[in-house]
Amino acid sequence: MTQKRTCAMILAAGFGTRLKPLTLHRPKPLVEVLGQPLISFALQNVHQAGYQEVVVNTHHLPEQFEKVLGTTYEGMKIHYSHEPQILDTGGGILQARNYLEHNQKNFLLVQGDVIADFNLENLIKLHEEKKAWATLGLKKVDNLLGYGSVGIESDGRVRKIANWVPQYHKPLHEYFFCGLHVLSTQVFSELEKFGKIFGITNQVYPKWVVDHQPVFGLELFGSYWDVGTPERLWDVNHSLLSKQVQFAHLSAFRGLEEKQPGIWISPQAVVDKSVQIKAPVLIKEHAVIESGACIGPYVVVGKSAQIGADTTLDNALVFSNTRIASNQKLSRCIIDDGLQVSL
Repeated sequence: MTQKRTCAMILAAGFGTRLKPLTLHRPKPLVEVLGQPLISFALQNVHQAGYQEVVVNTHHLPEQFEKVLGTTYEGMKIHYSHEPQILDTGGGILQARNYLEHNQKNFLLVQGDVIADFNLENLIKLHEEKKAWATLGLKKVDNLLGYGSVGIESDGRVRKIANWVPQYHKPLHEYFFCGLHVLSTQVFSELEKFGKIFGITNQVYPKWVVDHQPVFGLELFGSYWDVGTPERLWDVNHSLLSKQVQFAHLSAFRGLEEKQPGIWISPQAVVDKSVQIKAPVLIKEHAVIESGACIGPYVVVGKSAQIGADTTLDNALVFSNTRIASNQKLSRCIIDDGLQVSL
């Protein structure tokens, strides 16, 4: 049985520069994967780890978060920590201190713009066993070129973080850092030494490693996506729709039943009887698809989206609340309320 824990944190204050223009009018954690906001996967991580509350830091278009997510998720209370001036990861954690330090020894820190299909219980347990200051979730990848790798010894102690720590003299196991952290609440006094605006991965952890403080890492197993570009956003949607990848811990098709092989249609969607559907297709609740439309293959229609009569869609992501006029023919694109990004 998962232990009940107090409060975790999801980092969601970035601009999502590589996802432009999709992030000009929508924060990156709210772009959609299979019709649900990207951050919902981080919320699942936190909820499955047994947390009763979560604090989400915001900066870019902050009002959209509560509008989309509300104040609870599966009974877990959501707090928002707005940063009028972006504080970077370390500064964001410090600002949320009152939520994170209350009634707990450790807290989980998750990026709101990645999908990490991992069981995080072992990461938390290792942190507790080692009495660590920080413990990092790591993944083995085929090619670390272009990534700042984390090097650990056989006992999990971190000896290298990218190029910010001098090369350690013993052989190390090299991994990709997945943006999953467990931190001890006792380190808040240490974090204060870095000022108000600072990064935790590029400033705090390297110093702690050099100073021989207890920073550990653990290899995690499962699917992971950094959804940083429109192409990567398309790839994760395509992989899940085609069942090339199936989650072991997260739910990609929350609240939906597969009516036919490769076809998920919410009971609350309104689809005219004349509409042609070519699997795989997912249609969320309150979506409206008018007569004569042809939908699929590889199409996601988000919540409350409207597809006009005689419109043809294939290889397309239609975000929630988007309206597409009649007699359109759209292929290999992402559409968000008038904005169209070709793939």
